Amino acid sequence: MPARPVLITVDDDRAVSRAVARDLRRHHGDRHRIVRAESGADALAVLSELPARGELTLRTRAGDDAVFVEVADDGTGVPEDVRGSFFDAFVTTEPTGAGSGLGLENARRIVERRHGGSLSYPTGPEGTTFCVRLPLRPSR
Repeated sequence: MPARPVLITVDDDRAVSRAVARDLRRHHGDRHRIVRAESGADALAVLSELPARGELTLRTRAGDDAVFVEVADDGTGVPEDVRGSFFDAFVTTEPTGAGSGLGLENARRIVERRHGGSLSYPTGPEGTTFCVRLPLRPSR
């Protein structure tokens, strides 16, 4: 039986972390292993126990008017034929039946419409970096 993908919820407030884990479990059922972590260090410890299949880097920083979160991998990059439509609904690079193609579309909609931010992804043969910019003061 193949290993289940791992979803990690991170929050230093145990009640929030438990609620997120409960919601993830309700949505994903037993298809994923859900791990609660109380800090980024705890999440990294969980990730370090998983089989190595490349490198994933998480960076955060604060600017004068926004916070930035970057998640980078060292994979082969986003295929050229989907780059222009990568954030569109039902576009996926996963094998048939493995992904719905809604994750990035939902992520972008939430970041842009709800938080007034932006989501981009520089990509190439050396990997892909998803960049989230969230303004400290929404424009609404």
